[in-house]
Amino acid sequence: MIKYTPKNWFLHILSFHKSDTLRILWPEMVFLAILTFGICYLEFYLLEGDGKFLKDLTSVYTLIGFALSLLLVFRTNTGYDRWWEGRKKWGELVNNSRNISIKISTTTSNPEVHAFFKRMVPNFSFALKEHLRLGVKIDELELSPEEKIEIANWDHKPSYIAQRIYQKLHELKSTGEMTEIEYLSVDT
Repeated sequence: MIKYTPKNWFLHILSFHKSDTLRILWPEMVFLAILTFGICYLEFYLLEGDGKFLKDLTSVYTLIGFALSLLLVFRTNTGYDRWWEGRKKWGELVNNSRNISIKISTTTSNPEVHAFFKRMVPNFSFALKEHLRLGVKIDELELSPEEKIEIANWDHKPSYIAQRIYQKLHELKSTGEMTEIEYLSVDT
């Protein structure tokens, strides 16, 4: 992925040697260049006449260009829609994380509970982000040694963290540190 900075746009124009597309398509481009050269040579030097049979060839290129432009527009719109959906979902995650943190901080004054949620709420967001990318690196999460051993057995690391958060909420409710109404308020 290219890290794009608006101030260095000119360098990206000249970086064709790093382009995957050019590297993949160069054999086809060379073949088409040779084919085009052959047709032009055939028309101008070997065929007698004015080449009227090739006159309408440009309309085919116009039609193909139009079809390709439509495909490109649809692909761009689809990519933007996917990006926008991801942005909305990430915004929801940020809002929900903030809300659960505020609700926990106001429902209990136990420093151990605050420390637990201070670790686990960001761990969930980070683990979810990394799970969607390349996979979660357990060492980068802020977990206790016991939690690191437990999470290693889970395929879906964010589910483990969410389960731990819900277990802690249930524990707070069952010990009486949190009322039923507070529990239901945090749970939603």
